[in-house]
Amino acid sequence: MRERYVSAAAAAARVELAQDIVGRNRELTRIADLLVETGREPPLRALRAKAALAEAEAELQAAEAASIAARAALGSLWSASETLPSVPPDIPHIEPPAGLVASEDTLRLQVARAESAAAEAAIAREQSLRVPDPVISAGVRRFSESKDNAFLVGVAIPLPFRDRNQGNIAAAQARLRAATAREAIVRADFRQEVAQARAEFLAAEARVDTLSNTSLPQAEEALRLVRIGYRAGRFPLIEVLSAAEARDAIRNALIDAQETRGQAAARLIRLSAL
Repeated sequence: MRERYVSAAAAAARVELAQDIVGRNRELTRIADLLVETGREPPLRALRAKAALAEAEAELQAAEAASIAARAALGSLWSASETLPSVPPDIPHIEPPAGLVASEDTLRLQVARAESAAAEAAIAREQSLRVPDPVISAGVRRFSESKDNAFLVGVAIPLPFRDRNQGNIAAAQARLRAATAREAIVRADFRQEVAQARAEFLAAEARVDTLSNTSLPQAEEALRLVRIGYRAGRFPLIEVLSAAEARDAIRNALIDAQETRGQAAARLIRLSAL
């Protein structure tokens, strides 16, 4: 559930970014047309602005389709209703388990340990059957000469020279080895999944911090200065487009990093409950 919500929120954020890009390119196209009319820009600049607008509109359509798919996947977990859930474009910052290490006391490992314990108990049971149970008999004997009665008790202990239940013991030992191997595999897979999710979370967390606190503010400032210079006729349109593309690439990278961070944290939480 958490992972699908993160995906839906990231898709909504990409739609919002695509809408901003379309709006910006429409404004640049309008300005380019005015500058071409006044002779301050060649017609090629206006054509370039219109091409960028068309590309941005296509990207918006693709982002909207991806958002619908992500919301449908999320909605399938909520209810059977065909109405798609509304997801804001805010990717949640999910906190992973304390210390970023999920507990090994999970259901999956508990089942594996229970299978090993059951196999050990089966060996003990088969080994107990290796020595046959004694046979106790009792009866009454009448002596004809003295006409006396005697109560007789007998104990017989079979000697297992041939059948010592070795076959069943060997089979139980084989089942124990298999159960122990399965437990080791489950534990190794679990630790690997936790380590991978933990590494992804830490890497994404660092990337989010760098992009949001350093890269994006610098790109925003560069774009602001270029726009001022463009309106004053000091920079050509291509400089504005380049600065805007650089800023948008950073915004998109930030969305990717936030999504990766959220997915990794959600996966760690899910692993701790398996």
